[in-house]
Amino acid sequence: MIDGLDLLLQEAEQSKAERNEAARRRDKEARASAVRALQREQLQSSALKLAADAASSTRAKKYSRKLRSFLELLLEAPSLESLQTDLQKHSYADFEAYYGSKPELSTYTIDCELKRMDYCVKLPDGSSLLSASDIKHFYLSQNARSSAEELVWRA
Repeated sequence: MIDGLDLLLQEAEQSKAERNEAARRRDKEARASAVRALQREQLQSSALKLAADAASSTRAKKYSRKLRSFLELLLEAPSLESLQTDLQKHSYADFEAYYGSKPELSTYTIDCELKRMDYCVKLPDGSSLLSASDIKHFYLSQNARSSAEELVWRA
């Protein structure tokens, strides 16, 4: 008789554990779904704003469509999960070690990357530098940079 009660108790505990695990999975999925929904909403809002702000030229419309397609691709759950998995592979310590070991990257940023794309450097006083020449001059005038500031220039 006791063995039968022990078996029933064990089955009840197992059933409770399974229900708790299922509830944890549902909660985790609900949180992930809510995060994806928020990200989707933010990206869609950004995409719509970009699309609305785009010039009426054919080229602008073409790139606006491509950007929207890309954002929609990013919003698909497998893409988000893959991206999250990839981002979790490396820690900040990995980032710091990589860029910390490559001092030549700050020069590369200044000499090559500034020409390749638009940058905006926010200064401590709140002003912004937008031209490549102003950014380069600022970088070269800053002899004493903290290690964290130097990492930003390298990345």
